[in-house]
Amino acid sequence: MRFPIWNLGSLLLLVSTSLGSGYVSGGSHSYSETPPPTLTTIPADLELPSPPPLQHYGLWDTLPRPITGPKVEALYQHTLWAAAAYCLPPAVRAWDCGRRCTKGFQVYHYADRPDMGLAAYLAYRLTDQRTAEIILSFRGSSDPHTWLYDLQFASLNYTYDPIRGAKVHGGFYRCFQAIQPEIHQQLTNLIADLTQNPDRPVETIQMVVTGHSLGGALATLASLDIVQRIDELVPTNPNGRNRPNGADIEIDLTLTTIGGPRVGNRAFAELVYETVLKYTTTTAVVPAAQVSNNPPGSGGDSLLSDYRGQMAAAPQVVVFLDPTTATGRTLRSFQVNRLTSNNDLIPTLPPTLLGFYHHPHEYWVTLGLSRHATQVMECPDVKVPNKPTSIRENPLCSKAQPSPNMGAHMYVWDISFGPWCL
Repeated sequence: MRFPIWNLGSLLLLVSTSLGSGYVSGGSHSYSETPPPTLTTIPADLELPSPPPLQHYGLWDTLPRPITGPKVEALYQHTLWAAAAYCLPPAVRAWDCGRRCTKGFQVYHYADRPDMGLAAYLAYRLTDQRTAEIILSFRGSSDPHTWLYDLQFASLNYTYDPIRGAKVHGGFYRCFQAIQPEIHQQLTNLIADLTQNPDRPVETIQMVVTGHSLGGALATLASLDIVQRIDELVPTNPNGRNRPNGADIEIDLTLTTIGGPRVGNRAFAELVYETVLKYTTTTAVVPAAQVSNNPPGSGGDSLLSDYRGQMAAAPQVVVFLDPTTATGRTLRSFQVNRLTSNNDLIPTLPPTLLGFYHHPHEYWVTLGLSRHATQVMECPDVKVPNKPTSIRENPLCSKAQPSPNMGAHMYVWDISFGPWCL
């Protein structure tokens, strides 16, 4: 099957990673260890809400299931924003790229590193007097400069978090480092402009970070960087609040990658998952007997509720509470969507034989050339026994498709990725 020559970088990624070697430590990332959330013993008679359905274990629970409605519409919109990053720079700056450029947004900054073939844009719109939406979208491989960096992916590896042993592909991280300072500064400026506007100060920000192919890998690293440096993006004043008038600014962050490769090793994938858990739930220590007496899905259920025999010997377990109890923090929520399409080749790379693993949570788009001719399948994460924060890639979605190819990488639904923007 033929595919556009301008995206040969993704094909070179296949060749280079297939011939490459495993991980070596190549430096250290200035990643500050985040202490675990404070665990508070709560009364045994407290009625607890059910935890979010983030993990599943067992064949039946891993079966993909179709989804419809607002979730699909959101994924479709995020894919359009990822595709917009491929449009020619003048079109992106003017926000004139057809349906990819959603009405009402305006581009705040366009980051371009022609020496490395990297590009990203920041756009925003005000949805009401107190709420704004921000898009941060990274372009995927689209010119020869990026192909050269793709060729380094097999040999240049990087220790992202030495404490957890999390490692990422050195080529991905080098690209991210090249563009991150500019993105961080401009995002800081944008948030300040929105929240310190004397006429319409924004208090709530809905932020989407997205990207296709290599852009998906960069979006993943950028999202974690935002989480780790949220206090730099929204600094507090002397009274401990993050607004001059004393009100709190709250940010809801969503990462959506489209056709992205595996970014790092298992420890890195679990780091992403743990971050999702941290900003989706709060925790408390509860007597194991209380949890074991509750059926799955009822109040007091926990991530360990499937292992009642093991819990009987444990005096306490961690229960995940309603996230609404964790008010007052700047980053209110963090969601992750990993969108794959039919039998796309790139999500199968780099291979797991080299130690690479996907982060959660996969949504798989079946074959079809329109939003209405396809199905979107939710692919539940596979829980690992005895490890409540450890998950595995669902084996029944894109990973199970025969004959992976580049043709499926170039389209999702009726959205194409390339310099043509109609």
